[in-house]
Amino acid sequence: MIYIKFNGKRILYTGDINLTNTRTVRGAQLDLPAVDYLIIESTYGGNSDVHPSRKKVERKFVMDIEKVIESGGKVLVPVFALGRAQEVLLTLIDHMDSGVLQKVPIFVDGMIKEVNKIYTIHWFWLRPELRNKIRALRKSPFDHPYVDEVRDRREIVDINEPYIVVTTSGMLQGGPVLDYLKYIGTDRRNLIYLTGYQVKGTLGRELLDGKRDITLPRTGETVHIEADVKFADFSAHADQVNLLRFISSIKDLKEVFLVHGEEEKMIDLEKKIDERGLTVYRPSLGELVRL
Repeated sequence: MIYIKFNGKRILYTGDINLTNTRTVRGAQLDLPAVDYLIIESTYGGNSDVHPSRKKVERKFVMDIEKVIESGGKVLVPVFALGRAQEVLLTLIDHMDSGVLQKVPIFVDGMIKEVNKIYTIHWFWLRPELRNKIRALRKSPFDHPYVDEVRDRREIVDINEPYIVVTTSGMLQGGPVLDYLKYIGTDRRNLIYLTGYQVKGTLGRELLDGKRDITLPRTGETVHIEADVKFADFSAHADQVNLLRFISSIKDLKEVFLVHGEEEKMIDLEKKIDERGLTVYRPSLGELVRL
């Protein structure tokens, strides 16, 4: 979040906000200074947007993957390189260590490899539990016997045993995931597990909405998807209840500006904020607002 105090006006810009603890960082705290103007995201601001607990999300995610591994299949997990990749990797590692999930190779591809290094270098920003683990192990939490960085994609797709690929990009608009889709995605024994918000118009959204004859963005190739497609709500965004909770915690608030959300979700959130007696505005793209 960014807090600005200028000419007697106090402005808070949330960016992506989440009140829930994750495996890497703590949720946003509500001990905020007084604010006149709040600019807040609304990704999950819709009335039907209710996130399940992270524990439930992780359990279903792991159980679904275990079923595929038991049947000899492979799992493709498209992720955002920053944040989501690390959450997913730590979830998989923890459940393999505990024996809940079979120990199969986890191949990491794309920008994740570089971002993992940043997490390790700047470990002091992480949750205390993870900081302590890094200090105790004296190495990266992603440096693990089950985890291997991909050097040659062709060698990976030729492996006949079960494995998991964690790769970018999260919405399947580019990156190594497009190469893996042509191999893992075309076998009905396999699973594609989406783990993040899928914006309208993206390949990830098309898969989530049930489309199975897809066109790859980079090459224009048509691929028929036979693999199962599932979604795990590893969200880095607060749902409507927590967005309203955050807004209600702010003192002296004069006006709320809604950004970063689909129109129907922003309208739902706008009505809820208006019911609380607050002034709320949805600026259009590129609009200049004078305070």
